[in-house]
Amino acid sequence: MILFIQQRTIGGFGAFSGYAREVMAIGMWYKLDENRKPVACENHSEYFEWHRSLPKESATGIGIQLARTQISDRLSVSTVFLGTDHAYDDGPPELWETMIFGGDRDEETTRYRSWEDAIAGHERIVNELSRVVA
Repeated sequence: MILFIQQRTIGGFGAFSGYAREVMAIGMWYKLDENRKPVACENHSEYFEWHRSLPKESATGIGIQLARTQISDRLSVSTVFLGTDHAYDDGPPELWETMIFGGDRDEETTRYRSWEDAIAGHERIVNELSRVVA
C-alpha cells in the first residue's frame, strides 16, 4: 500500500544545505504542471512560490513526497520529486528519487525521469523488500 504522509517545511534559505544554496544560484529548478510533467523555472523564487502552493501533506523541505511505504518497524521506502536535476548525463533531467531507509539496502537510491517511472519504481522496490521481509 502506498501512503501519502505529512512532512514539515524547512523555513528560510539558511536551513538548506550548501548543495541547495548552490543549486539556487545556478537556477536548475523544476516544478510540475497539472499533468505532473516537469517545467523549468526561471529562478528559485518561482519554484518556491509553486512549492508553497502545494498541499501540506505532500510538501517536504524542498521537494514533494509522492509515496512512503513502511514495510516493517525498521524498513521503509520513500519516493520524492526533488525539484532539481540529479542526472549525471546529457539526457532528460532526473527529478524523482526513491530511497530505502533501513535494512541491508539502507540509503540505496534510484532516480527517475518521470512521475510514472518513479511510482512504478517505488512499487517495484516495495514489492522486492516485502518478499525479503515476509
